[in-house]
Amino acid sequence: IIVATGARANYLGLESEDRFKNRGVSACAVCDGALPRFRNQPLVVIGGGDTAVEEGTYLTAFASRVYLIHRRDELRASKIMQQRAIDNEKIEIAWNRTIDEYVADENGNLVTLRLKDTTNGDISELPVTGCFIAIGHTPNTQFLKGALKTDENGYLITAADSTATKVA
Repeated sequence: IIVATGARANYLGLESEDRFKNRGVSACAVCDGALPRFRNQPLVVIGGGDTAVEEGTYLTAFASRVYLIHRRDELRASKIMQQRAIDNEKIEIAWNRTIDEYVADENGNLVTLRLKDTTNGDISELPVTGCFIAIGHTPNTQFLKGALKTDENGYLITAADSTATKVA
């Protein structure tokens, strides 16, 4: 039996987030970044790992500017990926920030992010057209209900040097 369940992107969980999916909020820069609505526009990537930096770097081919928003004062990405972001003149890193709220125009499209400073709670606004969430994935393995062994994140555990899974 081949188990190929895939995974779903994690989102921030803000109350307004679902309203902005397909109206400026996405979890896939490769899927959506080249859309006409994002071309030559300021874009945001949320996250601090390799995926976030990779998506930010990819988006620089389309965006006027890419803001990498991270809740801490250092990235989790590998050193080479961190340097790639720091060296890219189209990427600006906003340290110690989280999204407080998405703000829409009269048509319901994303036009601004309200950001919260994680060190002092100050609120600022950043005008953007797109926001790409890159904070991880959750594997679609819940339906297995313990039939196969998973790690603490729900990913299937395979035998060493194999793709065979372990029975729970």
